[in-house]
Amino acid sequence: MKKRILIVLMAALPIIMLANAVFADDHEWKGFHGEYAMTLAGFCLFSTSTFSPGYPACDGSAEGNALTCWNAQIVAEGIWSFKSGGKGSFIGSQYGMAPPPYPYPNVLPADLEFDFTYQVTKDGELTAAIVPGTFVGTWLAGSNAGKTYTVDIFNFFGMVSKDRKTITLNSNANDLQNFTSAATGMNIYGRCNLSRTLIQIGN
Repeated sequence: MKKRILIVLMAALPIIMLANAVFADDHEWKGFHGEYAMTLAGFCLFSTSTFSPGYPACDGSAEGNALTCWNAQIVAEGIWSFKSGGKGSFIGSQYGMAPPPYPYPNVLPADLEFDFTYQVTKDGELTAAIVPGTFVGTWLAGSNAGKTYTVDIFNFFGMVSKDRKTITLNSNANDLQNFTSAATGMNIYGRCNLSRTLIQIGN
């Protein structure tokens, strides 16, 4: 009898393990979705040459008349649309101001759009990343008005509130972004420290 019971338990073990695996993936955040209005504030450090370990602080150094390193304060707003299945899209606008020693201090507005993938853990931790090739910014003023630029990488991390009405979302400052101007083909490298607050506005 004991031998039969042992055989039955061993046969049932894979089914129990599979059920536990399904349960672990089937947490309260599965199927998360909704539309969220966003506000953003922060700054980016830019360089015309890639950043490397030990790269000096941005002090307005220049080669000839060309500024090789500068920073810009960024504010933005827009709509994050989280769709079921871990995909979504963003559309919005930003305003960047590069203070002196940047030679052309001004407020530069741009429209933004990109697609992203995301996941939410059972603890409500949210991570997201832009889909490569989908990030497009369009300048709205200045000498580049109407021209576009792209960004190759942006990763985000944050938390969703229990009632799903609020999301905090930050950029990973360790990411090295490559900003490419469609008008000039010029690459500018950046590291961004940007904080976002998202408020639910629809399902």
